[in-house]
Amino acid sequence: MRRRALGPLAALSLVVWACGDGDQVGPPPPPPPPPAEPGPVDFDVTTSADVDDGALLLTVFGGPVDSVRGLAGYDVLDAPIATGARAIVYGAIVDGALLRVWVPNASLAARYSVRVDEGARRATYEVVPGASYTVSRRP
Repeated sequence: MRRRALGPLAALSLVVWACGDGDQVGPPPPPPPPPAEPGPVDFDVTTSADVDDGALLLTVFGGPVDSVRGLAGYDVLDAPIATGARAIVYGAIVDGALLRVWVPNASLAARYSVRVDEGARRATYEVVPGASYTVSRRP
């Protein structure tokens, strides 16, 4: 009688073992995403026609910024902030290429924007309102 009681118990154990997760049948998990690739985001400026611009105070928004560099021969001083960076661009500023912002994830470039907080005239250092400028990201 004892042998008969062990038979069904052994069969039940075999069924439980066969239905367990040991097989892991199914599709494999997806691969991890590729690591973020750093890269540049370039910006152009449009200035008001009647101002001889010599410097711009800018704020870069969109996320972390590694550095800000001037294009077209402009000099730049930059400092990171929680939302991006602050920068001063100086030189004989004209319409066209202005900045290259280096970001840690170039696939997120569309998130970045630049605002001119204020400008300064070259000869008099007179402050020019930021609304006198338009900055656009290059595609």
